[in-house]
Amino acid sequence: MTSVHTDKYESFGGQHAAFDPVTNLKVGVKVLKECIARAGSIEGGLRYYVGAANLPSDGGYAAKVLAEHQRLRQGVGLQASPLMTAKSDEATKVSHAQQVALANSNL
Repeated sequence: MTSVHTDKYESFGGQHAAFDPVTNLKVGVKVLKECIARAGSIEGGLRYYVGAANLPSDGGYAAKVLAEHQRLRQGVGLQASPLMTAKSDEATKVSHAQQVALANSNL
């Protein structure tokens, strides 16, 4: 495990908690929420999350995550999320408050 996220596991009992799937998921969500807040958009947050915030491309990571989110929503009979169906350029125009609300609703 990298030392970058070691501090995130302290409240869960230390770095060995990373091997617990539920704890790992909770920490991942926390990190992603921080990335979204820093970037100001879900797509930008995903770029931070994958380590491509300052790179010309994220290798399609954000698009893959957003497509999978949409696929899962459809699988449980939910309507398409406006943010998730928007083109990448348009997705960044969604207000920060809407994006935070969407991120929090998926926890």
